Amino acid sequence: MRYGYIRVSIDGYSKNQQKLFLEKHQIDKYIFEDNSLKMDSGNQLLNLINKLNAGDKLYVCDFSRLARTTVGLLEIMKYLHSKRVNLYSEKENYDSTNIDSELSINIIESIIEFEKITSLEKQREGIAIAKEEGKPIGRQPTLVSKETFIDLYNDYLERKITKIEFARRLNIARPTLDKFIKAYELSELSEEDDKYFVERK
Repeated sequence: MRYGYIRVSIDGYSKNQQKLFLEKHQIDKYIFEDNSLKMDSGNQLLNLINKLNAGDKLYVCDFSRLARTTVGLLEIMKYLHSKRVNLYSEKENYDSTNIDSELSINIIESIIEFEKITSLEKQREGIAIAKEEGKPIGRQPTLVSKETFIDLYNDYLERKITKIEFARRLNIARPTLDKFIKAYELSELSEEDDKYFVERK
């Protein structure tokens, strides 16, 4: 059985472009369509992959219709391979029925490993440079004015301001504010120069 998959995105192929491609391969009945790649129960790609059986063939315009990352693409390719489902992608001229298909998967795995290694090397180089320049390493603790925090905390308790406004005035995110409130109520905030509260490590 031949199946087609369409995913519409702002920066990709239009719905009509993808349908024309699928019609060229005589797929006009079994077409699954998504507007995003969110993997939930309503995701048609997920429903399609679960429906596919050994010997079926899945057609897409290009790999970017299946996944937004190389890792995500590799996972789908390997899963289809394990189910003995054939995959064809027009842009990359990829056909898993060709003898080179397993080689393609190995190449993608090598690219992912290479990206990991180069990313770690860049991170280490950045840390080394920062150390040489005397710059702080890693995430710096969040500092909040002690006086301002207490004033706003009292206003919050008296329902003069919302938690959203509380966080906005301190210029911190809601989850960070929640941590500060909990720590303050449990007296677990450390003080710095008697002027600031900081997260206790």
